[in-house]
Order: sequence, then C-alpha cells, then structure tokens
Amino acid sequence: MVSSANPTVFGQAVTFTATVQAVPPATGTPSGLVRFFSGTTQLGSTTLFGGEGTLTLSLPVGSASVTAEYVGNASFAASSGMLPAQTVDKDAATVELGSSPPTSVYGQPVHLSPSTPRG
Repeated sequence: MVSSANPTVFGQAVTFTATVQAVPPATGTPSGLVRFFSGTTQLGSTTLFGGEGTLTLSLPVGSASVTAEYVGNASFAASSGMLPAQTVDKDAATVELGSSPPTSVYGQPVHLSPSTPRG
C-alpha cells in the first residue's frame, strides 16, 4: 500500500492505493472489496479495478497507521497490508490587520481590526 503524499497538512487530501496480486504459482487478478482502516476505525472501502483500490480523504492532525484489508473472494484468500506512519501536520495560519485610517500621522489614533482574508 502507498499514499500519494506523506506527510500532509490538515485539510489536504491524500490518496491511499492498495494493490492486490496473486501469489505465484496462482495467476489472475484478484477482484472484490478492499477496506481501509486507521486503527479500528474504518476510513472507507472500494472495489478493486485491475487489482487496485484507491481511497481519497483528509485525515486529522497526528500520525496514524493505515491498513488496507482485502476481503477475499471465491478464488483468492483475504489479506492485508499496512502503511506504518501517515503523518498529518497542522496547517499554517496567518493573521492580517487592517487600520483605519489606512495612513496616519504621529499622535493620531488608529483603529486596528482583522481584515478580510484574501484568496
């Protein structure tokens, strides 16, 4: 299993990709369902397409082990794989101030207020 980015920041989406393959001497491409977990919490599930299943989501701040569990089917046994540490850092924040009046002279009172974020 792999992730599209590690580390990420809070609010940034990350895509986990689980690849399920036949173990030789078996042949063929496994099909069915893969479930993704962080600890005991299920993050989501997806159907395999060409032996791969992906899940895209945003995680909370911290570090988590993410596990992909293939549930198996009539031809292939269940199995799992783990990404030991997916790290999500805090996102940066900025504070902008506006002043009224926008320019002043020495001794003139100035009112400061949060400005509307630009974006």
